[in-house]
Amino acid sequence: MAYRNEAHLTIVTKLVDEIRLEDSVETIVVEPNKRLRGKSGATHHVDVYWEFVAGAKAHKCAIEAKHWDKPVSRRELSRFRAVLNDLQGQHKGVFVASSGYQKGARNYAERHSIDV
Repeated sequence: MAYRNEAHLTIVTKLVDEIRLEDSVETIVVEPNKRLRGKSGATHHVDVYWEFVAGAKAHKCAIEAKHWDKPVSRRELSRFRAVLNDLQGQHKGVFVASSGYQKGARNYAERHSIDV
């Protein structure tokens, strides 16, 4: 889970604000700190949940935000991928990190269609 400190809340708030200002898509819903039930029955927390329409297609997006002192590891991205795989419906994953990513983590994200 992400640390719930002031810097983390600032990142999440800024993401939500930027999404609300996005005019190239039609936002259906944007919610910070969303809990979603997976196919397994587990409940997952995402920092920002965003549903939008682009063209004629609806999209669901789970966004994870981290404000850590160290770069995000491949293991953390793997955990996020497991959450995405468990969510109902097709969800796009976005992972935002103020501290950057460890060696190999960006490649892992790219291979698994997670935007970093």
